[in-house]
Amino acid sequence: MDLDRLAAGRPIAYVGDGWSDRCGAQVADLVFARGTLAEHLARQGVPYVPFDDLIDVREGLRRYLAPA
Repeated sequence: MDLDRLAAGRPIAYVGDGWSDRCGAQVADLVFARGTLAEHLARQGVPYVPFDDLIDVREGLRRYLAPA
């Protein structure tokens, strides 16, 4: 799946925890990561938001989408 085409110019948020998520996370505007994905992104210097559960993701999205 081509995330850039799917997004059609809109921001992409990505949630993942494993090795297979690394490609999607590299192109997303906002990444929530844990596990081996978080380790990989940290090594690559790619910013991400750590999370434990989907409640953390929900709150992170609220902060991201809140008007400045």
